[in-house]
Amino acid sequence: GYEGYRVDEKTIGQFTGYFDRDDNEIYEDDIVSLDDGRNGVIDFFRGAFVIRIGKTKIPKFLADFRKWQIKIIGNRFENPDLLAEIFKDQSLKIKKKRGVK
Repeated sequence: GYEGYRVDEKTIGQFTGYFDRDDNEIYEDDIVSLDDGRNGVIDFFRGAFVIRIGKTKIPKFLADFRKWQIKIIGNRFENPDLLAEIFKDQSLKIKKKRGVK
């Protein structure tokens, strides 16, 4: 018979059409490292894929970056600690230390 996998629909990300420096497909909600040392998360904003870097108000267009400048280091669902670090969300870090999920 058929063996399937259960997938949480909230964790499905849209393919951006772009690849990172290791030729991995970049999806919405991926966490990426940039060649200048900054990290960000891929988001879909006002009709375009962008990289949200820290608490900057204006996201950067993914199309403005070259493939060699981007490396996927995780995603917001499997690596919430990376996401918290990028946005300096202290409440998430405190909850994690206390063992609260």
